Amino acid sequence: MIMKTVFVSSTYRDLVDHRREVWGVLEDFDVDVRGMEQFGARSEEPIETCLNEVEQSDVYVGIIGYRLGSVHDDKGISFTQLEYERARDLDLEILIYIIDEEAEVKAKHIDKGSDLEKLQSFKETLKNRHTIDTFTSSNDIGEKIRRDFRRVTGKSSCDEDESLGEEIENSKESIDKFLLVPKKVSGKEILLDIEFSSKPFPASRGICKAFNLEFGATVGVSVDIRKPNGYNDSDLSHLFIGTNNIDRIWPIEKGSRHLVYSKLQFTEKEIESIKTRFKSETKKYYKDSIMMNQSIFTDSSKYFEKETVHLEAEGNVILLFTKMADFEIEDSTTSEDSE
Repeated sequence: MIMKTVFVSSTYRDLVDHRREVWGVLEDFDVDVRGMEQFGARSEEPIETCLNEVEQSDVYVGIIGYRLGSVHDDKGISFTQLEYERARDLDLEILIYIIDEEAEVKAKHIDKGSDLEKLQSFKETLKNRHTIDTFTSSNDIGEKIRRDFRRVTGKSSCDEDESLGEEIENSKESIDKFLLVPKKVSGKEILLDIEFSSKPFPASRGICKAFNLEFGATVGVSVDIRKPNGYNDSDLSHLFIGTNNIDRIWPIEKGSRHLVYSKLQFTEKEIESIKTRFKSETKKYYKDSIMMNQSIFTDSSKYFEKETVHLEAEGNVILLFTKMADFEIEDSTTSEDSE
């Protein structure tokens, strides 16, 4: 197999740790990595150097943070976007990673004004053209690069013992921490072996607003977590799929089983219902042949022998689908199904 050449494109100052992590991961694969780290002194203009390197590459890796970076004087767009457009014109394999909204970023690394507008427009273009991935930290993008380059190169990295079981075991550690300190782990992507335990339902306006999803274009489905073990009685009982990913997992059939990557998501907001209704209805209760509309207050002692105490949830946690795994579920993973 011919060695692939990979071009890593991003701004630098804000993503120096991320680039270092990505380069370190790619060194474990049989690829030739290109990027600003090894340009050195050259006679041509910086953008020409970048574009020449893109032209000699097979794979374009775009890492997009909160900075637009250097802008071309004549074209009015960033160097990163020019590199991306050249890669697209050449029909290279393109992998796009955009920083997660929940990632911790220093204020000095966040653009404002016209630069922010240009950056947002570029991000929307990427989201519309590609199935993008997101990252929260340098370690997070390193894990995703390693996972994706198994597919790109058609083989595992130098660590041949790394297995699907290890990746799911890492998911277990993340879930345990998430269920204790969800705010610290929110946005983490994990691998799960799940079974759909219901038909899909339209996600409520409350869910969509809390997790920045599109109302009317997001569905939820009840899931049983088969691997890692021990989470079917946890709060992670629903998987939500946003508008950009529905076609990737459709049809959603009750009883079907899948390996999926999902984000652990947390909000402090109270959500009344996870399901929505597109038709108004009035709930009615019957007691001792007396019918009451829900909106009518009565002396509850006439109808109830015991007082019912309702404890409101303090925040909500969900699973947000990101992509299907590139692995098949091994028969060995089903050995505990009947137990």
